[in-house]
Amino acid sequence: MELDAILAAIRSSKATLLNEMRLIRTEMSEIKHDVNNLKEGNTALRGEIRTLNTKCENTGSRIFAIERNISAGQDLTENMRLDIDHLQNQCDEHDDLIKSLQDNIEFLNRKAIANNIRVFGWEIYPRLDEKEHTLKAI
Repeated sequence: MELDAILAAIRSSKATLLNEMRLIRTEMSEIKHDVNNLKEGNTALRGEIRTLNTKCENTGSRIFAIERNISAGQDLTENMRLDIDHLQNQCDEHDDLIKSLQDNIEFLNRKAIANNIRVFGWEIYPRLDEKEHTLKAI
């Protein structure tokens, strides 16, 4: 009777761990999808930055050639520079977000590995720092 209860608890624990691993895989997939979307967005933003830089240079050349449009050209150039700064800031924010998502993926990978190890009768005991662990049979 007691052995049946222990076996049922083990099956339940195994099922819970397997469900948790499925959820982790789903989360990792979603995070990877988000990272790819952010990378594509960053690529598009960088293209816009190059376009705006080119436009800014062209505008600067025209300013010197056309004296009567100097103030309008300077305003346009300043607005483009503000747009470039804004886009640069967005790229930096996306880079930070990508780094954070990559850290989350790494964490979830480590968690999935730990869960896999626990499913097969082992447990990880942290030692010294996060990179060194010892395995002990449960």
